[in-house]
Amino acid sequence: MLVPKIALPLMAGLSLSGCMTSGDAPIASNASLVGVEWIVEDINGRRVIDNARATLMFGADGRLSGDTSCNRYFADYQVNGASLEFGHPGATKRACVPAVMDQEQRFLEVLNAVDRYDIDDTNALVLYTPVGDKITARRLTGSDE
Repeated sequence: MLVPKIALPLMAGLSLSGCMTSGDAPIASNASLVGVEWIVEDINGRRVIDNARATLMFGADGRLSGDTSCNRYFADYQVNGASLEFGHPGATKRACVPAVMDQEQRFLEVLNAVDRYDIDDTNALVLYTPVGDKITARRLTGSDE
């Protein structure tokens, strides 16, 4: 089986830091992230494909896990004040149809570059990169399942 190219950036290392607004105040707490499955609805201005969810799940044990749209991924995470760092990543290596693989690659590329996050006034989790790329996700609700 061929290893999809998108797994390589994730396997090479997921190093995210940030979570800052102006000043040193954190914009969200660890508690606002933990124990909630976040469903990605937008990757850098493009809606996600129906039935090809990308997700983020921050565990109380310091582990991030989820779906990339095709594969499962995981990484350690740590919140220190206003910073969020990821390390020790891994992912499965399934191949999917080209449109889903493209979405997965876009998700991983943006996720790899994230340096801050916010929970906006609509309760969406927004992950930002230094160049303005972003991922927007919403909490899974009973009607989403």
